[in-house]
Amino acid sequence: MRIPHLSRNVALFLLASALIDVGVFGIMDVLLNFFYRSIDFNLEAISVLQGAQRIGGLLFSLPAGLLIARLGARRTLIIAAVIIALALVGMTIGSDFGWQYGVRALLGAGYSTVYIAMIPMVATLVGREQYTTVFSYQFIAVALAVAITNSIGGSLPGALASLFPTLGGAESTGAYAGSLWVAAVFPLLCLIPLALLPDTKAPVTTPAQARIGVPWGNILIISLPMFIFGLSAGMSLPYYNLFFRDTFALSDAMIGNIFTLGAVAMLAITLIVPYTARRVGQVSALALAMFATGAAFLLLSLTPGIELTVVFYMLALGLRNTMTPLYSPLLLDRVDERHHGLISSVSTGAWSLGFLVITFFSGGWVQQFGYPFLFQLTALTTLVTGALALVIFRALRPVVQEVKVVVQPGGV
Repeated sequence: MRIPHLSRNVALFLLASALIDVGVFGIMDVLLNFFYRSIDFNLEAISVLQGAQRIGGLLFSLPAGLLIARLGARRTLIIAAVIIALALVGMTIGSDFGWQYGVRALLGAGYSTVYIAMIPMVATLVGREQYTTVFSYQFIAVALAVAITNSIGGSLPGALASLFPTLGGAESTGAYAGSLWVAAVFPLLCLIPLALLPDTKAPVTTPAQARIGVPWGNILIISLPMFIFGLSAGMSLPYYNLFFRDTFALSDAMIGNIFTLGAVAMLAITLIVPYTARRVGQVSALALAMFATGAAFLLLSLTPGIELTVVFYMLALGLRNTMTPLYSPLLLDRVDERHHGLISSVSTGAWSLGFLVITFFSGGWVQQFGYPFLFQLTALTTLVTGALALVIFRALRPVVQEVKVVVQPGGV
């Protein structure tokens, strides 16, 4: 499999993506639930706070699309990165539940905007035949960066506690708060590569295009798999770290190392996404990936000892995260170029809505039925996601776009 060279602009885009995700997933995601536990929030409160993040993402999904249309994807990404940094710092300022709820909603608005803006941003950097490759590269860059920083994130509270004894012990509120401050630095660092990228504007509408209305029916149908996928995410993503701590009594550092293995699995599996899409087709590759994800979550629910559980976790995480590099090109292909920001907004909003809905129940389900039950439901909803995607994207054919010449010296 030939790996094309990266153009300067694509490389800058990948760097910006990686830096944002280092802050959110490389450090914050490992530690945030432990921070909440250190300020005496129980599992149901933590679940509600996860819902707050999705409310922020849901409420800001359509405004984010409008912001992209007005300012362009690059400037929107800059605004979103600043919002994320402010939210990470804001978490450390107060321990009141209402304050944490509001700050978590702000984080959701920021990261949802990042996700929404990055999809049309890719369309401005490369031609459609390169979408899958660039989305895969993006996930590879993110997975590599997160893999490196997950283990650092797990050890960071202890390191900060050693350097600054006034923070408290390795599992103290002060140490976790200091780690969140470190996490906030990375979204701010991403402003450097974003500043070096060319400005992006919404595509110019021709008179013929202006007579064509927004295809709301198709947009909503295309977004349905993302709603179901959001349900599956809401029953798994918030609980990985608590699952390993509560089930196997592991330390923060060990859980960080497991998260690193998960990121490595994401990296390895995403490497084969462009090849698989070319061999079996984009739609079939997406469906197969979701079916395999469902099987991996069923195996994870068996909890067959720490070693096999980690292996099944790696498979589940790596396979489920092929959704974006396989699904995003299908989004861009099924609507006119003018509606790229809109379809990105609606599909991301659908994901946030699914995540939000299930968080009202998932925390109670864990306490009543345990983590295996939640992973079994995750498997079911992931299988439904794959089946829906197969039916919908085979029924809806790609939209013929105007030919766009993208000059890419040095490759992709």
